[in-house]
Amino acid sequence: MKLSTSKSEFLKFAIAGAIGFATELCITLALVIYVFVDPILAKLISFPIAVLTTWIINRNYAFPRKSDSPMSKELLRYFQTTLAGAITNNSVYIGTLLLLGESSAIITIASATGALSGMLINYLGSKYYVFNNL
Repeated sequence: MKLSTSKSEFLKFAIAGAIGFATELCITLALVIYVFVDPILAKLISFPIAVLTTWIINRNYAFPRKSDSPMSKELLRYFQTTLAGAITNNSVYIGTLLLLGESSAIITIASATGALSGMLINYLGSKYYVFNNL
C-alpha cells in the first residue's frame, strides 16, 4: 500500500523530529552529567544543534528540492519556524499545568499536547514557508 505524498511527507517529518529530539536530549544530558553545565544552559546549547540536524534531514528527506531559496535564507526560515513551534509547545505545556495542576498524569498530558501543538506549527511552517518557493 502506497502512502499519499502528504502522509509520507509527514511521516518523514516526524522521523526527523524524533532524531532531532534524541540529538537534543543526548547533548543536553551529556553536558549536564559529564561537563556539569546547568540544564537550562545545556538546553540552549543543544537546541540549535538539534534544529540544524532536523533541517538537514527535512531538507533532504521530507521536503527534497522544493525550495529554490538560498540555503542560508531557508535555514533562517527554518529556525524561525522551529522557534515558533518551541514557543507554542512551551506555552501549551505551561498553560495546561497552570489550568490543571502538576500531577504526573497532568505533566504527561501537558508534555504530549505541547509537543503535538509545536509539531503541527513546525510541520505547517516547514511545508508552506520554509521549503516552499515563497
